[in-house]
Amino acid sequence: MEGAGAFTRVEEPPATPLPERARPAPSASADRSASALPAAWNWCDPGLDACTPVKDQGNCGSCWAFATAGVFESAIRIQDGVTRDLAEQYLVSCNQEGWGCDGGGRAFDYYTVDGVIPPGEPFTGAVYEAEFPYLEQDYPCNPPHTHYEQLLDWDYAAFGVPVSETIKQAIHTHGPVYVSVCAGSAFQDYDGGIFLTDESAVCDGGTNHGVILVGWDDTESGGFWHLKNS
Repeated sequence: MEGAGAFTRVEEPPATPLPERARPAPSASADRSASALPAAWNWCDPGLDACTPVKDQGNCGSCWAFATAGVFESAIRIQDGVTRDLAEQYLVSCNQEGWGCDGGGRAFDYYTVDGVIPPGEPFTGAVYEAEFPYLEQDYPCNPPHTHYEQLLDWDYAAFGVPVSETIKQAIHTHGPVYVSVCAGSAFQDYDGGIFLTDESAVCDGGTNHGVILVGWDDTESGGFWHLKNS
């Protein structure tokens, strides 16, 4: 993980088909069953190659948008074998929850087939970075935008705080997942190695930063997570 930015608290179908839709790969999912969880897994490893490049959210508290878009980018790579650079600014500017540079939440409903269509937009689905570049600020939506890949659906790994094995199974079966963590100054200054600092007091029992878990390793140091951070 690298490039930590500003941390803030996270919180009818189209009439015509879009060019592409990201769907789960049944055969691949079937091969990654609960009984086959390995001791270590990392979707960013060359053999799996499901991670897109790390991005910098800058001084805008849009970690939620980067985590949302990053998970979908990985889903597209796993399903279609292509790299898409999705527009975080679309989520920041066009969401209907009032989210923005002061924080937000999981925004997958803007990608799903039966999800949220903002006023003036023709469909749900991915908007590409090249067509709505990141501006590092709250900015008007200015619809319409061209939409591409869609998700059929999304869900939480569990209700409440899931146990580690449940998270691992979700990652192993479906791909990288969005999680919320409590991050303080030590996390922001991280530059390598295994992060061991407990900064939970910073959030008073809550979380303040959205990141992407891409894997885990239980073979050393008592076990650790691999994560991708904006």
